[in-house]
Amino acid sequence: MDENLLLTAETLSLSPDLYLGQRVNGAFVVKNITAQTYLTVDACQWGVLSEFAQPQTVPAVLEKVIRDRTCPALGDFYELILKAYKGGILRNEQSVQFRRPAIRWFIPLPMSLIQPLAILGILAAIGIMGWKTAPVPGHWQDIALGWILLCGCLSLGYVIAASVLKASGAEIYQPHLRWQSIAPHFAVDLRDAFLERRSVRLTVDAALILPLAIAVITGIVLQTPWAIVPVIGLILQLWPLGEGFIGRIILLCRKSPRLDTEHSFIFRPNTHPIYRLKNMWRHLELVPTFLQHAWGIAWTLLAVRVGFGLFNLSITEILTDRNYWEQTGPWIIGAAIAIAVLFVTYQLRHLVLVRLRTFRKNISCTWKRWRKDGHLSANDAIVNRFITENPLLRRLEPHVQAEFARHLKPYTAKAWSTILSFDEEVSFVGIIVSGSATVYRRLKTGRKVPVLKLAEGDLFGVHGLIDPHDPKFEVCSNTPIYALVLPSYVFQSLVIEKLGAPTVFNICSLHVFLKQSPLCTQWSQQAIARFAQITQISNFVPGEKIIHEGEDARALYIVYEGSARVLHGVKQIGRVKTGEYLGEIGLLQNSAATADVEVREDTRCLVVDKVDFMRFMAHNYNVALQVEHVCSKRLGKPIFPLAGHSFDTR
Repeated sequence: MDENLLLTAETLSLSPDLYLGQRVNGAFVVKNITAQTYLTVDACQWGVLSEFAQPQTVPAVLEKVIRDRTCPALGDFYELILKAYKGGILRNEQSVQFRRPAIRWFIPLPMSLIQPLAILGILAAIGIMGWKTAPVPGHWQDIALGWILLCGCLSLGYVIAASVLKASGAEIYQPHLRWQSIAPHFAVDLRDAFLERRSVRLTVDAALILPLAIAVITGIVLQTPWAIVPVIGLILQLWPLGEGFIGRIILLCRKSPRLDTEHSFIFRPNTHPIYRLKNMWRHLELVPTFLQHAWGIAWTLLAVRVGFGLFNLSITEILTDRNYWEQTGPWIIGAAIAIAVLFVTYQLRHLVLVRLRTFRKNISCTWKRWRKDGHLSANDAIVNRFITENPLLRRLEPHVQAEFARHLKPYTAKAWSTILSFDEEVSFVGIIVSGSATVYRRLKTGRKVPVLKLAEGDLFGVHGLIDPHDPKFEVCSNTPIYALVLPSYVFQSLVIEKLGAPTVFNICSLHVFLKQSPLCTQWSQQAIARFAQITQISNFVPGEKIIHEGEDARALYIVYEGSARVLHGVKQIGRVKTGEYLGEIGLLQNSAATADVEVREDTRCLVVDKVDFMRFMAHNYNVALQVEHVCSKRLGKPIFPLAGHSFDTR
């Protein structure tokens, strides 16, 4: 499954062979009947899947649900699409459909009979294991007999559970022998229980271990030598972690059922440890969490009770032995801390490695810029690499690139020196090999303001040749500069005349500017280049309003030069500086503006029309996730899903 292709270009349609299960607190299970796959969704997510009743692409559906204000959180949206496709609920032309037929099951058992019997039996087995110890087996025949009984109880549990499920009207699938298990047993696929109400699911889960519970009660009460094996088997069945019996029962206690978009992530951005921790916290419920921890403690005590009884040890003597705890207590605490540290380190290893690589890269780059012998010599390989990697120069024909390279000459400048000033005419254009520089403009008041920051691979001197608004710029170095330069008239003939001034302006000015904007810092270079192509520049004079309160959001604005203030009535509630953006929340919420935005000085903004922005974002899921993140951060709450009456912005 090509994730990128599926989420951007593939046409998907909803499978016609679907069955919807019982609704529990707004959630239900969707079953692909032919393939026997299941997906737990809520009403909002089912609304998203229903959009594919007519074949559509994922970006088209995302645009529609945002316009309709029915979009779930984007991480959940993409996770839903991938899991629905994996389960055959969504399919494309390449999807291969397979059929898994149900079997005939002739033994229905009423839930009203099995449910109280199973619950009482399991509680009684737990109580008797805590009250009395199972006898130690005398020889291997006792262990073998207990093992055979364990295998039989597990098999009988599946028979009873399948009979209860059959009586509720569900289907039974795939009878098989689990011969690779420690205790081989007969089993069937009981996942159709997901379609039923909670009481049926509880009964099916409890019926699975009812025979084993009865065997444990019988063995301990009669003090049979084979009892220890079923006891150990029941202890393992009651394991408090994971998706075992207790885990499934605790999930039934949740107010809102756990959706398939909340766990076992397959969408790559969702597998990030920070996202998983945030998702776990967002869906945390007090009662199930308390029950899980309480049962974990109870299970540990029960397992210790059984283990001590097996080795004829007195748990009371050990618990009251002060010397024992003084000696072993620090070791136990130390081991617990070490396990916790290892667990956290393992979970956050990816984040730590990324931060370390970024820190190392920044330190290495700074060191190379400032050391005396850090500048690279202008050999042919270096020149060709910088030309082919530059987003503008690589568009030139190969023979033009070769001609461009022949005119390049080395150029150096000290740190904090002026490379090009306002008053001089631009005589050369250069490409930075090592170092960083800042491009400045002068306001009407005479104050000098930074416009762009340039680094390795960026062109300088171009801005005075292509900016139609004000060609007066100054370029100052921030570090020692080593560059390759050529006369400006050569650049004019080889680059500007062949590619066009708008293209050169988009790449050399807008592309570099957008890389430094808070909105685009995490975007890929390809996404920034595409975004620069769909932007337009609008000029605003002092006192003019960019956004009017009460009007529908029509575009995204990024302040390219100048500043603006946010007004609620006559009161100023915020300020927008160069590089900052506005209007994005209104676009995603499909809502009206709640404040005026008025410019204070001559201001230029990059403007992206609503339709173009939505289409661009929908076709770039990494961009969509980052836009959602910055909008949620600005709002102080998740922007998706939207409340039906929500027009909040800040």
